[in-house]
Amino acid sequence: MSLTTRERALVEHIAAREDELVALVSDLIAFDTTARAAPDDPARDERALQEYLAGRLAAGKADCDLWEPRPEDVAGTKLSPAGLDFEGRPQLAATFRGAGGGRSLLLNGHVDVVSPEPRERWTTEPFRAELREGRLYGRGACDMKGGVGCMVFAAEALAELEVRLAGDLVVCTVTEEESTGAGGLAAVAHGVRADAGIVLEPSSHEICIACRGSVIPTITVAGRPGHSGIPQPDWREGGAVNAIEKAELVLDAMRRLQEDWRSRPDQRHPLLSPGDIVPCVISGGEWEVSYPSSCSITYHIGYLPAFADAHGWGSRIELEVTECVQRAAQADPWLAENPPEIVWAPEV
Repeated sequence: MSLTTRERALVEHIAAREDELVALVSDLIAFDTTARAAPDDPARDERALQEYLAGRLAAGKADCDLWEPRPEDVAGTKLSPAGLDFEGRPQLAATFRGAGGGRSLLLNGHVDVVSPEPRERWTTEPFRAELREGRLYGRGACDMKGGVGCMVFAAEALAELEVRLAGDLVVCTVTEEESTGAGGLAAVAHGVRADAGIVLEPSSHEICIACRGSVIPTITVAGRPGHSGIPQPDWREGGAVNAIEKAELVLDAMRRLQEDWRSRPDQRHPLLSPGDIVPCVISGGEWEVSYPSSCSITYHIGYLPAFADAHGWGSRIELEVTECVQRAAQADPWLAENPPEIVWAPEV
């Protein structure tokens, strides 16, 4: 595909300023915008970063709207856990007005990042960007301050070359993506709209027009504490029960469900990989010489669009997982009397 003279000028303008783009992304990495681990965790540098971006975009003549959503803006949805608030976590929508008569385009990205733990495995400081052999290292360089920097830089390039699109160009950066996704929903509730949108998540330069849904259950299995150095009677006679060993039954059942998914025709999609069930966090036990009284397993489960319910959520997957865990529990006398508890995180 050949470029027009204006398009070629824009590409050359950006290419000649690669160092400036690297500097912009490095600036963004320097803000510690680690996502909250719990709804009541305090904000970090989200406001400072958003104000930094608003200042740059306003300098390019964008109309900037920086606001802190109200919790009620997203209340009643699966993206809104109890206690969620946006204090110190504003959203930003910067609009470059078009000349008129054209369709609008939204460029979207999130500015929060996942915790850099474990720190000891880093070879650089997570919040100090380092350019090494053509690669930029730092927390969020990939997901997704690199993408945010690119979309801001592209909008600035249009402004610097005085290229005015026919339709509006909206640059929208949100917080509260990594934990719940509520930031994007809050922007929609605020009235941010466009005829088309591009989300600059990392995709290995592939154009992605579909994505899988995601549910995150935590399954907690109960045991009964007791001293591991003392022979225990049968649990029916008051003996200890090892919650970790009982949790293995749940792990086995979920593994079989994953294998079943891989063989099913309804787990095929022309654009997406099949759904998967991945145990990501396991926590159990209280002391080195005690039978663990509980064991929790947190899964990340991706599902195909065909499995979404009428509202676009994963209730069908939730039912399938619940039935799987219930079958495993019914096959074990202890779990049959002490069924595992399943808690579902806000869907993202």
